[in-house]
Amino acid sequence: MPSMFFNQNGLPVYGKLLQQNEINTCMTRLHQAHQALQQLKEDIDKRCEKLQGVFNFLDSKQALYQQLTEQYQQKPTASLALRINKLGQAISDLLGKLEASQPEKVIADLSSDYEELKAALAIKEALILNRP
Repeated sequence: MPSMFFNQNGLPVYGKLLQQNEINTCMTRLHQAHQALQQLKEDIDKRCEKLQGVFNFLDSKQALYQQLTEQYQQKPTASLALRINKLGQAISDLLGKLEASQPEKVIADLSSDYEELKAALAIKEALILNRP
């Protein structure tokens, strides 16, 4: 009966089982951490795409503003002046919101956090995988 609880070297089988369970738990946590890092990377990429879309939209509105201003200089009308005024105000509002929210800084902070977390995870993963 005692041979059931000890392996050939006299070490408890229960200890080996606990060690294997701990390794399995650590591997599960590593997998979850990799998934969380992947989600963070996807979030950063989506933010970059959205910001690029906002800048493209802003560029198109500024080009339209320039075009309407040139038309107004050639043939001034009240409706064109009103449209230019509204468009100019919308562009100013968007620029103000971009300046207030600082999306480039947020993306840069998230990216640096991602790199730090990725490095820390690599260290922990190496420690777990190189256990005796």
